[in-house]
Amino acid sequence: MSGQPADFSRHNPGTGTPRDYAIFFTREPALGTAAAEKQLTAHLGQCSSLRQWTAARGATLADAASGIEVLEGLLAGPDRNRPAPWRLRVETGLFVGTVLVRNLPVARWRLLPNGHPVVRLAENTDLDVIALARARLETGAPDLRTVLPYAESLTARP
Repeated sequence: MSGQPADFSRHNPGTGTPRDYAIFFTREPALGTAAAEKQLTAHLGQCSSLRQWTAARGATLADAASGIEVLEGLLAGPDRNRPAPWRLRVETGLFVGTVLVRNLPVARWRLLPNGHPVVRLAENTDLDVIALARARLETGAPDLRTVLPYAESLTARP
C-alpha cells in the first residue's frame, strides 16, 4: 500500500467493503441542493464527542489544517494503542470531511443512496472519510495531515 488515502477510502460502489457507518436523514420536506448541502455541512461538522475528547486532552479543533494537525498529534499520543469507540471513529472521519468541505472550494458533502456521507472532490471522485478515519485508528496510517494536500491534488485542474 502506498499510504495515500486513495488506496482505501475512495468510494467504489458494489465493493462490499465493511466500514463504520454514519447515516444522515431528515424528516423535513425535500430541500433545494444548496440548502441541503448547507444543512449537511452544519450537521456533519458538529463532531461533539470528538471535540469533547480533544478538549479533555487540552486541545481545541479548528475546522482547518491546523485542527487536523492537532487531532493527528493526539491520535499518535498515549491513547494510540486503545481502540477508539465507534462514535470517535465516525466523528474523526466527519471532522476530516468538514475540514475538506470548509477549505476546498469544490469539496462538498454527498450522501450515498444508503445515507452514508462521503466528500465529493470532483466529478465521480468521492472520498470516504469515515473509512479513512477507521483505517487510521486501526492501523496508524495514513497520517491525517496528508489528507488535505491529497484532496487538493485531486481537485486541481490541469
